[in-house]
Amino acid sequence: MIPIRLGRFPFVASVALLLCLALGALPGAAQQGGRAEIGYMFVRAHWGRGFATEIGRALLAHAWARYDWPEIHAGVLTANPASARVLLKLGFEEGAPSTGPSAAQGGEFPTRTFRLARPGLVLPPEIGPDAARDSGAT
Repeated sequence: MIPIRLGRFPFVASVALLLCLALGALPGAAQQGGRAEIGYMFVRAHWGRGFATEIGRALLAHAWARYDWPEIHAGVLTANPASARVLLKLGFEEGAPSTGPSAAQGGEFPTRTFRLARPGLVLPPEIGPDAARDSGAT
């Protein structure tokens, strides 16, 4: 167990909980057509307690301060409206529907896609075949 404090929530977390929220892109991903993505997955015992929103805010603030990404993407399973609400609370805008893999459920499922522009940056609308690309639905 590791004591941590993110936002206003001090708690002791196992490695599994620490790995449940991630943000990243491969080095040089933007130059190679890749993109930064945020994803999260919590065990049921941690649902509805504000962890995803609070940790998400801290993680996004860190990302904007540390990296020059113009935008961050996310995807959630259509059957998971709670995760979509988290992204909307964080300021993400919903994009085109898609399908994508879910490691947790083992298969391809309908997803909702989202993106968040760097503060102060206005992004063009998503168009084209890659607009609805899945970003690892939870």
